[in-house]
Amino acid sequence: MKLYLHVPRHEPRERPTPLADELPDGVDDLSPEARRTVLDLLRVLVVAETGNEPR
Repeated sequence: MKLYLHVPRHEPRERPTPLADELPDGVDDLSPEARRTVLDLLRVLVVAETGNEPR
């Protein structure tokens, strides 16, 4: 089963602030399972917006 997300694409403009700079305090203390979940979600969003498979 494939899951497709519709995320509106936007035109690239000036480089945004690095995502790491926007993460809230405490993210370094997440459990390994929670970190893996967050990274998997980000990978899905990257594919949905760009069509490019992340590394």
